[in-house]
Amino acid sequence: MSLTCRATRRAGILLALLAGAILPLCPTGALALPPPRPGVRPDSGVSAYFMGALRYLTETSILVRVWGSPQYDSLAVGTVRVEFPPGVAWVSGDALRRVQISPYSARPMSDRSWVLTIRPQQTGRWELKLDLQIELGAGQITDETNLVITSSSACRSGPARWSPGRARR
Repeated sequence: MSLTCRATRRAGILLALLAGAILPLCPTGALALPPPRPGVRPDSGVSAYFMGALRYLTETSILVRVWGSPQYDSLAVGTVRVEFPPGVAWVSGDALRRVQISPYSARPMSDRSWVLTIRPQQTGRWELKLDLQIELGAGQITDETNLVITSSSACRSGPARWSPGRARR
C-alpha cells in the first residue's frame, strides 16, 4: 500500500471519529430515525430532523425526508400525512404530501424532502406522527410505515426521541 493511500485512509478514519465525537454534543436538534435491524434494510421510510431546539411557544422547523428503494418503479407514489397533537400548532410546510419515491423517478430528489414548521403551545409530553403509504397504482397500497416523535416532558430544549412505528406489507 502506498504512502499516499495510507494517509488518505487515516485522514478518513480520523474525520469519521471526530464527527462521531462532535455530533452528540450539538444541541441543535435530534435525528429521528429508527435503529437499523440486523440484516434488514428498509425498502421505504420517512424520517424527521429537528433543525433547532424544541421550545415552548417558539417556531421549530423539522426537515422531513421520504425514500424508497429501487424495487419501486418510477411511477410509485407515496403519501405522507402528518398528525399534529393537541397543543402543537402547524405553522407552515406540507402536512399532506404526495411524492414519487423511486430513485428512478424523473422528479428531482428535492421533492422528497421539505421543511415543516410547528409551534408547541403547551408544555408536557406529546407525539407527532408521520405516516407514509406507498401506492403502485389504482389505489393499491403496497407498503405502509409510520414515525412517532415524542417530545421531552418539559418541551423546552430537550431533544425529541423516536419511537418505532409499524411496518406492514
